[in-house]
Amino acid sequence: MISDIARNFVGRVRDRGFFKTCVTYGHMMRWKWAQRDPKREYLVRRMQGFKLCLSLRHPGISEALNLYGFREPEHRFLLRWAVKEGMCVLDIGGNIGYYTMMAAKAV
Repeated sequence: MISDIARNFVGRVRDRGFFKTCVTYGHMMRWKWAQRDPKREYLVRRMQGFKLCLSLRHPGISEALNLYGFREPEHRFLLRWAVKEGMCVLDIGGNIGYYTMMAAKAV
């Protein structure tokens, strides 16, 4: 088990660099620690100048955003390309506001 963790860490350092890997592991430890509190429902994380409440009980997108600070880079690219200042944007079916936050920053 320890060798698996070490191998995973070395692979991440190779892919992302030492500093980003340490930051990711710090976010992962904060997430796991917060999940241990049965009264706590959300973890607040600042991303792109906004605060997002990430669900500890229904991780999905919340856990990925907590670990890396972003998700689906190709969608982020398309949103930045398509949405311009002064436009009106509707986020139909929004979940936690991830895309709404990016659209709000663009307009």
